[in-house]
Amino acid sequence: MRRLIGKFIPILALATVLTYPALYIISQMIRWSYTLHSALLYALICLALVFVALLFSEDHAGAGRAAALLVFPGSCVCGFCLHIGCESAWVSHCVLALVIVSIVLFVKTKMTWKIKLPLGVLSLLPLVPTLLMCLFGFFPIGKTTKLSCLSPDGAYMAKLSVADEGALGGGTVIRVYPMATVKRGILGEWVQEQEIYRGPWMDEDVLSFSWKDEQTLLLNEDAIQIP
Repeated sequence: MRRLIGKFIPILALATVLTYPALYIISQMIRWSYTLHSALLYALICLALVFVALLFSEDHAGAGRAAALLVFPGSCVCGFCLHIGCESAWVSHCVLALVIVSIVLFVKTKMTWKIKLPLGVLSLLPLVPTLLMCLFGFFPIGKTTKLSCLSPDGAYMAKLSVADEGALGGGTVIRVYPMATVKRGILGEWVQEQEIYRGPWMDEDVLSFSWKDEQTLLLNEDAIQIP
């Protein structure tokens, strides 16, 4: 039983940590947006699977051993994508734990260093930005306010993001998508978003965001037409 678990758990862990990055990359290629139902739950599942793979590291064999090595770079890529798609301190905690456990798994996996060394060096590419994002997740520079507003006829959803990044600046972005394009899946949902406004940072205390009619948004009394 241990040998069976040791063989298949790393493969399952690798497939899980790469699922969201794959969906995120596909969404960018087709110019849609993919949002997880719960980024925290997904991160916790990834962490649990990698931890179990670590517990059975002495029993890895064949494809399971190769998958155990690839979990480290896969976890870094996964963490990077999670930070782009989700702003949460708890997700930052889970990503940091996931990266640390995957590093330990990488070190403990039995494989010649002729393979592990170049793979470890390549893993630094996603590792460095992921750790920096974890740092900003623990000690955020400013904050992001997000508001949503459904059109009067229920045909469109408008989402506004106001990023206050202190001395680094900030900005205001409005994206709109037809409710008819929402495709819900097991892990998350696909939406065909369109950016209709990008401007300077606005103080959320004096921010007004609402629909004037089915085709017009009001942002602090300024009318923005939906194409």
